[in-house]
Amino acid sequence: AEITCVGVSPSGRLVSSGQMPYALGDGFGSIYVWDYAQQTVLYVLKGHKGSILSCKFSEDDRWLISTGSDGKVCVWDMEVGQMSGGCKEGPTSDGRVMAKWATWCPMESQGRRPKYTLCVGYEKEIRVCVWEFSIKTM
Repeated sequence: AEITCVGVSPSGRLVSSGQMPYALGDGFGSIYVWDYAQQTVLYVLKGHKGSILSCKFSEDDRWLISTGSDGKVCVWDMEVGQMSGGCKEGPTSDGRVMAKWATWCPMESQGRRPKYTLCVGYEKEIRVCVWEFSIKTM
């Protein structure tokens, strides 16, 4: 399958590659998460119908955020290799959701629980949505 995007974790420990779906497959794009030092695949993540547009790790390597051609944003837990809380959607003026990119804002510590903030850019509007969550709410 064709690679559509690549992400490297801030520590350099993890590498992700987003891919287009296989021609005869289920229609879902895959994200491969690699252990860079061991050169092995840790996880194969599927949650986007269609191609993966972007994938980016959080500052602490705990989370991976991805956007897909389905317009959704997914948050993945890198401790277990699973989607955390499902894919998220945000409003656009015409009621459709077409996220094109997503990135992490700087982390904030709140005692033992860090606060994570996501910034998402949409196709039909020049708009950035900020979603805040903590491990407690995931």
